[in-house]
Amino acid sequence: MTPKPKNLKKLKEAAKLGDATAQFELAEYLWSKPDSKNSQIAAGLYRAAAEQGHLEAQYTLANLFHVYPRQYIGEEESIEWFKKAAAQGHVNSMYELGCCYSHGMYMEPVMEEAEKWFQMAADRGHARAQYELGLYHAKQEKHEKAAEWYKKAADRNDADAQFELSLCNLKGQGLTLNNDEGVKWMQKAGALGNVSAQFALGLIFSVKQDHRRALNWWLKAAKQQHIGAIEKVEHAYKNGLGTKKNLAEAQKWRDRLLFLQNPKTNLLDILKKWDV
Repeated sequence: MTPKPKNLKKLKEAAKLGDATAQFELAEYLWSKPDSKNSQIAAGLYRAAAEQGHLEAQYTLANLFHVYPRQYIGEEESIEWFKKAAAQGHVNSMYELGCCYSHGMYMEPVMEEAEKWFQMAADRGHARAQYELGLYHAKQEKHEKAAEWYKKAADRNDADAQFELSLCNLKGQGLTLNNDEGVKWMQKAGALGNVSAQFALGLIFSVKQDHRRALNWWLKAAKQQHIGAIEKVEHAYKNGLGTKKNLAEAQKWRDRLLFLQNPKTNLLDILKKWDV
């Protein structure tokens, strides 16, 4: 929640007189309070500040469509505000526009337009845009370009880019095949929480007969509800791979797997076994 302004009365007066910064700051405070009336007032203040050219207000107003579709702002107007902010150099707005056109959030996907906006944001150091640009080039089978952008994003600690970069190294796709480099980036991605990397690392160390490290990575992925990892963890406890054999622990993971595969499974029974 946004802290209460030190002088709320003075801020309200400034906002009423048309001060864009005051309008934005007051909107931020009101929006953080869970009240529909406050939200309505905040949306109006965001709009007032945005119309005066306040960058963050333009970006925030555009983003309201994601929170409450069509309640405060429509699809087309949302894109227009993103464009206005992007025209003033707002990098996050450039990225959001790329997402709009790439993922068909408000329209049919237009990949050429998506590439343009991702490129603009990526050139300004936006890690997520760099990752998306890598995906775009990979789909075009321009693997060297894809790897180049993955590397830029990976260096900025984007876990998804690190995972994709690891695959480029392990497959020799866009880069010279390099297993050590591939595993290095896979571990970085896994450490940052990328569940696909965590599961893959389990497979890698399992092949190397390092069952303890394999189980460690599968446990991380399993805690993120990765079905394949849960199956591996159950198997490890059932057969004593990387840990002591523990049939009760194996059954707990089997119960979790059954619940994820069939949500109608009796949850209370499962929670009792987990001592919840």
